[in-house]
Amino acid sequence: MQGLIQRIARHGRFRLGQMAEASIVLRARRLIDRSDARHTPVRIEGVERLCNPSILRTRGRGEGAWTVMVRSPNYRMLSDGAYIVPGGIECLSSDNWLLGYDEDLTLRSTVRLADEEAKAASPDARNGFEDPRIFDWNGTLYGLWSACRLGPDQVAPDARGASKPNWNGSRNVMAIAPVVHGAIGRSLSLPSPHGCAREKNWMPAVDGDRLMLLYRLDRMEVYRVADGALAPVHRADRPIRPLVGWSGSSQLIPWEDGWLCVAHLACRQLKASISAGPFYPHRFVRISRDWRVTGLSDPFFFEKRGVEFCSGMAVHDGRVIMSYGIDDSAAALMSLPVESVGAMITPLR
Repeated sequence: MQGLIQRIARHGRFRLGQMAEASIVLRARRLIDRSDARHTPVRIEGVERLCNPSILRTRGRGEGAWTVMVRSPNYRMLSDGAYIVPGGIECLSSDNWLLGYDEDLTLRSTVRLADEEAKAASPDARNGFEDPRIFDWNGTLYGLWSACRLGPDQVAPDARGASKPNWNGSRNVMAIAPVVHGAIGRSLSLPSPHGCAREKNWMPAVDGDRLMLLYRLDRMEVYRVADGALAPVHRADRPIRPLVGWSGSSQLIPWEDGWLCVAHLACRQLKASISAGPFYPHRFVRISRDWRVTGLSDPFFFEKRGVEFCSGMAVHDGRVIMSYGIDDSAAALMSLPVESVGAMITPLR
């Protein structure tokens, strides 16, 4: 009887989770439908798939007024989560491209970043450096990557030539590395502060010469990179309820007297009951200098109700520019006026 009660309780919690996800997805609006939104596709001639770009204002650098780093995966992901990878799942990897844009977001340069030496020096990155958030730290361009290393026991391809990764024994370790002379430099691996095997979606914030990393949103768990290690800075006493389940996306950028970032929510429970999904809505999060959440926007999508992922944000000349990927196969930029973004944010008390 006790087992039956536990199964019923689990099923009830799952259904409540589905209802909560459905409410968020259905009420989230698309930014592309706004009259004040500007949309720019990110494309590289001859490169089929791009995803999860990160944008940075870099006027004065050789790349141009804007720099975008974007990932080009060597795999194609199917709707059931399986991957088609040339040579088999063990060969899963990604290239990282550095794109320079003029002031009006006209593409002026593309460089595939050399990563062979960086991967050889970092066993954690055997299967590539994924989804960087780029930032300027003490005058040098850096990326905060998730270094990927698949475990040894992977599944052979099925009749479609596709495999689902076996994440047992796999690792994703966050790594910071400079970008120098068209290459990813030697990386600094940052082990999980909680011993997790797979880490993703930490958000960098540069405060003068200090590099801060927002590790967990619903606890405002923040670390500083000091002497090659993580030093605790802040952690909330209790969960921030509106952000439970939400994860990092963009960098943190200066905003008013604090910070602004974009967060995402991976809505996966709905997929168990409907043929669509998963869904990744986003929202703006306003944060004070002492790491309190002071405002939130309603959830939104960029272009479609589906898989989108924002990896970058910058502000200049009265507009906020966000960079995001779609279905691990396309990338784009979207901007809104600063006053429109401010109006979307409701104070959190």
